[in-house]
Amino acid sequence: MRLFGNFEEKGYRFRAFIPEAESEGIAFRVEILHADKPLHEFRVPMVYEPRFGPDVGDVRTLEAVTAAILGVLPAPEKFGQEVAKRIDATVAELS
Repeated sequence: MRLFGNFEEKGYRFRAFIPEAESEGIAFRVEILHADKPLHEFRVPMVYEPRFGPDVGDVRTLEAVTAAILGVLPAPEKFGQEVAKRIDATVAELS
């Protein structure tokens, strides 16, 4: 996987990766970290293989999922299994 982009908000760091090989699947892999500690990881399916970079529609989906997740994130010290479940449900609903 190759780093596509990252940003920090609400005390969290998000990193999104795109596949470099077919064996990695056609999906963004997104990591959520706090103080460089991994908290959760999820995948956002892509419609098109990112041969020359991700498709604009796939990027819009990633941005919509990320925005929705930011809406459910508590303060980093309150991150737990229930939050991880809400993130996964959000990803499933929007992708």
